This record gives sequence, C-alpha cells and structure tokens, in this order.
Amino acid sequence: MTRRLFRWLPAIGMSIVIISLSAQPGTIPLPFSFADKVYHFVLYAVYGWTVLLAMTTIMRTPRHQIIVAITLALLFAASDEAHQAIVPGRTADALDWCADALGACVGICLTDVIRRYVRTSAHV
Repeated sequence: MTRRLFRWLPAIGMSIVIISLSAQPGTIPLPFSFADKVYHFVLYAVYGWTVLLAMTTIMRTPRHQIIVAITLALLFAASDEAHQAIVPGRTADALDWCADALGACVGICLTDVIRRYVRTSAHV
C-alpha cells in the first residue's frame, strides 16, 4: 500500500503545482515570444511521466497504462485551460492546450521507451 501511495505522490504534487501556477493572476514577462509554449510543454512532459508512474499501481498492461495516462493528462490540461479562463488577467488558449498535450504525450512515450529499454537490458 505504501509503495502504491508513493507512486501517486509525484502526480498529485505536479497537479498542485500546475493548478497553483494557473491560479496566478496576470501574466509574467517572457524571455522570447513562444516561451510560454515551451513552459507548457516541459511542465506537462513531467506531468505525463508522473501520471504514467501512478498508472502502474492500478493497471497491469503497459498499453492500458499509456492510454489511461494520456487520457487523464489531456483532460487535466483541458480543465487547466478552462480554469485559466476564470482567473483575472488570464485566458484559455487552444495553443497552450496543444503544447500541454504534446508535452504530456512525449513525456509518457519517452518514459515507456526508457522503461522498455531498462526491462530489456535487465534480461541480457
């Protein structure tokens, strides 16, 4: 039970971080024009990794873990953008959601590739 909880903590923590950042009113100065998309991509790549880690506690097959992790990450990203629409000085942006979705998918897929490599290497 403790091991399962430990695997959920990063996803819960990342969810809190994302919601906290989204709740900040106004905008922050950006070092270059598309920096916000890079921030979204990186944040959600890490989020995708943590969600996939959590899925290993409730699903047996990697395929199902990936499908559910991607689905949850995309829904969370959509709810994050909807949340930003009601925060003063913030807006919901479809391109932000696209950066979130791409980041989550890359994070999840990269984690799966690494996981498969580690498993294969362990059997050699």
